[in-house]
Amino acid sequence: MSQLFQDFRVALRNLLRMPQYSLTVLLVLALGLGATAAMVGALRTALFTDLPYAAPQQIQNLWWEDREGRDSHYPASWPLFLELKERLHTASAVAGFGSYRMNITGDGEPEQALVGTVTPGFFDVFQAQPILGTVHWAPEAQRGVVLTEGFWTSHFGRDPQVLSRTVRLNGEDHPVLGVLPEAVSLNKVQLFAPLVPTESQRNGRYNRFLPIYARLAPGMGPAQLKAEMEALSQAMAEAHPGQQESVMRLGGKPYTGLLREQNKTVGTILSLAAVLLVAITLVNLANAVLARAMAAREETALRMALGAGTWAALRPRLAESLLLSLGGAFLGTFVAHATMGLLKPVVSPAFQAAHPLAMDKALLGGLAGASVLVALLMAGLPGLLLSRLRLSSVLNASGRGLAGGGSRRLRITLVVAQVALALTLLASFTSAQGTLRRLLAVNLGLRTEGVAVFTCDTSSKDEASEQKAALKVEELVARLKAVPGVKQAGTIGLLPVEDFGWNFGTETPKRPNRDGEWVELRTASPEVFEAFGIRVLQGRGFLPSEREGEGSRMAVISESMARTFYPGESAVGQTFKYGGRWVEVVGVVSDVRNAGPSSEKAKMVAYFPSYLGMLTTSFVVQFESPRVMDLKAIRRVAREVAPEWPLKGLRPMREVVDGSVENVSVQMRLMGLAGGLALLLALAGLHGLLSYVVAQRTREFGIRVAMGASARQIFQLVLRQGVGTTALGVGVGLITAAAAGRLLASFLTDSQPAAPASLAGGAVMLLVGASIASLLPAFRAATHPPAEALRQG
Repeated sequence: MSQLFQDFRVALRNLLRMPQYSLTVLLVLALGLGATAAMVGALRTALFTDLPYAAPQQIQNLWWEDREGRDSHYPASWPLFLELKERLHTASAVAGFGSYRMNITGDGEPEQALVGTVTPGFFDVFQAQPILGTVHWAPEAQRGVVLTEGFWTSHFGRDPQVLSRTVRLNGEDHPVLGVLPEAVSLNKVQLFAPLVPTESQRNGRYNRFLPIYARLAPGMGPAQLKAEMEALSQAMAEAHPGQQESVMRLGGKPYTGLLREQNKTVGTILSLAAVLLVAITLVNLANAVLARAMAAREETALRMALGAGTWAALRPRLAESLLLSLGGAFLGTFVAHATMGLLKPVVSPAFQAAHPLAMDKALLGGLAGASVLVALLMAGLPGLLLSRLRLSSVLNASGRGLAGGGSRRLRITLVVAQVALALTLLASFTSAQGTLRRLLAVNLGLRTEGVAVFTCDTSSKDEASEQKAALKVEELVARLKAVPGVKQAGTIGLLPVEDFGWNFGTETPKRPNRDGEWVELRTASPEVFEAFGIRVLQGRGFLPSEREGEGSRMAVISESMARTFYPGESAVGQTFKYGGRWVEVVGVVSDVRNAGPSSEKAKMVAYFPSYLGMLTTSFVVQFESPRVMDLKAIRRVAREVAPEWPLKGLRPMREVVDGSVENVSVQMRLMGLAGGLALLLALAGLHGLLSYVVAQRTREFGIRVAMGASARQIFQLVLRQGVGTTALGVGVGLITAAAAGRLLASFLTDSQPAAPASLAGGAVMLLVGASIASLLPAFRAATHPPAEALRQG
């Protein structure tokens, strides 16, 4: 034990004498081990965590899908839900779930909460157990809410008597029935209420609004469920010939699997990034340890010449390695914590509820184990060199420099390798940036600059309140038009890009309905086309008096719909069928990519006039220019006109478009995080290696100066060595980055192989970073007094 203590004391003293080497290894280990631990933790949560429900693999998500196998999932209608609930025998429970923002009023400012509206049996599907109260409503109940733990905490201060209180939703009081643990919340829902379908929803077989969930019955599996749904689909097609059942079928997947599929891209990026970061870390460490071993080989050879065995000669190196690796692991916990904070937004909240993204005992244990393994590797490399060492040659080479050409070539090779790996990650990041810029530059067919949008819940419980809400909407639009700098204002049922309208199949007198041909339904006020810059190509837009909504017998259609259904002729005055009635086309407008910039083309759209009693109304405000956009004025006017309507999402339309490419933005942020860490690791390793090599070559530089070399020449020599080695690594990295770019493009959303500009950008970043990393060692070498350098030799 005393010998072990002595080894660690000597090792600590040696490390303090070599601050460049010690700090470099600590920094590399902290960044490499910490970031890798965070990514492993995120991978575990995203791909290997079960949802916090009983037997989560038994929960299935059901939908309508295209019979031809196209990747299209549609919710069910109320009649279809009731049919499934009655006829699906492979499931022990079937339930519907929707999520809507509702107004919460009472004490303080009105606000909106995300409310899950559920059918009876929903909590049987998820088998959720409440903290307080119950999660079951009385049959046919239309009132009552179940709170999530988060809502209970934020709005009721965890009051244990909350079951005696009420929540006012959309003007109606709902008694609190129970409280659910936060971990079993679904889709960030804050509270649950019973789903009460409207009359049109009850009777509309093709009014698809309800996502369906089911729990498999004991002894049943996905295969039996699929077989039963295929039989049901066939029976429905025979019972409803020529209708949607003939082109659609029932489909479904395990709910856990669906969520994991959403994390698949994130998991792939994290896996590749973790592997590359580990590789860069190991290469960096190998380079630093190799330099240290070559510097200490004379001391080690002398020990062995005096009779010390290999183990005794290696003990000091092992002690140094253990101190450094454990210190690096300790610092790595802070790096891991910070990195996890950056990774939380990209991992599904459902899995984070089950397994929070944090440094737990398993990750800390893995980090400690990895540090010990790294220590053994760091000590093993000098051992490998010693096994091939001829003691006489080492002792005879005393004072002739740090190392021979072979070791220098190996160190250069290692630097080249880590630079190439770092460039691969940097190029992937710049490629993702390019993809994001390309998507944001896509012409969506609508004006985004200088346009502000927001949404209000304008639903009404009866005709009288509906008329009042309609008057307030008209007053609010008029007041918005009077705001200084506002050019136009109007309303729309669903915002383009952010919200998706309902689809319907249609026909014309000359053209029958065709399989898989869908038209998107949207409502709009007369001013919206002008505010969004949607051009009227034929006919006219809506008149201010036209407010019939979906019940209107007139519509404005998109250019693509006109081209599809009325080829070679004017669409104005023509008709198409919707909801069993014929609708006249009064105008044709330019196409809009409502599905966002990543969609291949604009969908066909039929616009109906905005109508009274819409559940939500989105307001569109066009300013004369982006410079005069005043969101505070909009909020103030809305508060004055309708203080009981909470405002949701008041922001420039540009932010809505930016949010539509969030998947690519997530990829870019992950690549940026990995690329930044790789750059830091590579530059830290390069700086540390140059600093250490300069310290070991002090005598050589002193001799050069004594023989007439200038400080400038010494400076250029060290700088050239650092930048030149990096340039060689960049050359290799350009090849690997191009190959990696093609690989990434094959499975990342909307990604394309790295463009030359992306590769050049990564190369420039590395070369500039290498120049900066080399400056301090070069300056030290150039300014070291030659007399002192010769005395140190």
